[in-house]
Amino acid sequence: ASSGVGTYAVTGSGITANSNYNLVQAPSNTSALTITPAPLTVSVAAKTMTYGANALPSLTYTASGLVNSDALTGALSTNATAFNGTAGSASNAGIYAITQGTLSAGNNYNLSFTGSNVTVQPATLSYAAGTASSVYGQAPVLTAGTLTGLVNGDTQASATTGSLSFSTTATASSGVGTYAVTGSGITANSNYNLVQA
Repeated sequence: ASSGVGTYAVTGSGITANSNYNLVQAPSNTSALTITPAPLTVSVAAKTMTYGANALPSLTYTASGLVNSDALTGALSTNATAFNGTAGSASNAGIYAITQGTLSAGNNYNLSFTGSNVTVQPATLSYAAGTASSVYGQAPVLTAGTLTGLVNGDTQASATTGSLSFSTTATASSGVGTYAVTGSGITANSNYNLVQA
């Protein structure tokens, strides 16, 4: 059951000819049996990761058709990259193919491969207002806010455009209470989702 793909001899036996005959194997018997490759299907699972992540997701697949306790060798491949400590080393947000790479079942199989993708999703970039307070009857004075969530060695200058500023609906005549302070004025590139803290 474990013979590989190829041609094999089929040998006749069990009979004896009388003296009128010389009993011989036909030349074609030496390659009368042909073992052809078994069908094998490999389907790759789709994966997601966040922009700037320190590691790629594990690339996995399901295989159907392996026999004789055989196993696939090698590994899948993708052009998506993770952050390796060098600025800009991680792939931009987008879709990257997962290909067969070095994955192989050898000559005993006809491998049908269905690939998939790694989707790199934008990271979250959050702008937070600084803590501010005001006395009733006085105009609120807002402090500078902060921008958090930059990855992949990015800076505010490389990842955003515009100038971050904060505002509030509270005025000198606003009553005692808490009020929202809203950030605005900047736009993030496609590697980030920009959100209020």
